[in-house]
Amino acid sequence: MSTQWQHAYEEAIRCIRCGYCQPTCPTYVMTGMEHSVARGRNFLARCVFENEIELTKDFKNPIFECLLCGACNQNCAPVVKTQDIMMAARENYIQKMGQPHLQRFVFRELLPNPKRMTRLMKLASFGKRSGLSGLVQALRVFGWFGKNIANMEELLSSFPKRFFRERANELENQSQKTKLKIGYFVGCGINYAFPDVGVATVNLLRKNNYQVDVLENVCCGLPAAGYGDAAAAKMLAQKNIETIEQSGCDIVISECGSCSSFLTDYKHLLGDDEAWGKRAEKVSTQIKDINVFLTEFMADKKFKSAEPMTVTYHDPCHLGHYMKITKQPRELIRQIDGIEFQELPEANWCCGGAGTYNIAHNEMSMKILQRKMENLKQTEANMLVTSCPGCIVQLSYGVRKFNVPVKVRHIVELLNDSI
Repeated sequence: MSTQWQHAYEEAIRCIRCGYCQPTCPTYVMTGMEHSVARGRNFLARCVFENEIELTKDFKNPIFECLLCGACNQNCAPVVKTQDIMMAARENYIQKMGQPHLQRFVFRELLPNPKRMTRLMKLASFGKRSGLSGLVQALRVFGWFGKNIANMEELLSSFPKRFFRERANELENQSQKTKLKIGYFVGCGINYAFPDVGVATVNLLRKNNYQVDVLENVCCGLPAAGYGDAAAAKMLAQKNIETIEQSGCDIVISECGSCSSFLTDYKHLLGDDEAWGKRAEKVSTQIKDINVFLTEFMADKKFKSAEPMTVTYHDPCHLGHYMKITKQPRELIRQIDGIEFQELPEANWCCGGAGTYNIAHNEMSMKILQRKMENLKQTEANMLVTSCPGCIVQLSYGVRKFNVPVKVRHIVELLNDSI
């Protein structure tokens, strides 16, 4: 029995089954089924732990259908961390029922090896841009999604020819004017899907006279942890801790809400490891989400939009529910002269992207996304801004699918263009 599974059980028995999680849970609102809400999922995990029910394949859907969005914590009096229980339950499931071989290969062979991962993504990029079979061949690596793999190509309207790490020549000249040394953590989604966001992040910081070094990090480990492969997540975390320690940076910045959240959680992921616990805790304290950093340390640069527009904001789950970072991005948007900020109804409601949830659980994901798009229409905004590449993929697909005339951008792109 793993320590994480034991901790999950101790967390699950704290659930008083009051049902206050029901109105905040996107999957429960869509299905009305008890196994689709925190109360039901936690009870199932508890029953498996206590050997009241046998762990079978029937257990898979309730635990893997959870978005891990953390919305259930909003109304939970004892603040039961259902997301932690579900991640431990997934680890327990794959240990007993087996892990797809290709999934294991991605988490343990591709993600720790940027050169291999980049070669695969180059093939995918060429296939997407050319319409040839390269993308299909690349996607075979993700074959554990089964028939849902066809949904992957639809989600991205385009694929960059050059990834972020290949675009160093587009970065602002390095500044030596500040004593604060910043390490920029490059998330997988930024590097491979949205390199423009990475360029905007570094340039925005350097324009404000900060010394920024691009770290040679690997994946933060959240995808592996989310699918129950805690061993792979820990391996990736250890690689990143070593990279951050060797960099000599004072602060590590990420503009990906998911990366920011998981990096700060290294102290819990490796907390029981004698060799890594203290190192993980120290690194976790160095992590700053870009929105927090800019509100705390921003220099005297003034923001001005090139044209008047109405902007609204979607809260990424890891940024809002996990890290409680909600005020800072709104404050930054409001600082831009020429922009009118319009609050998005249910801004903290998950968009349904949730990493690769929109592939593995496409039908549920699209129902959740449609609700988000209906709320977006009410704002009459010209632009929808967020702070997570996964959300950008989902929301961009949403405005195309549901014909909403709104541009989707990362907040750092908007800020960088406004200087």
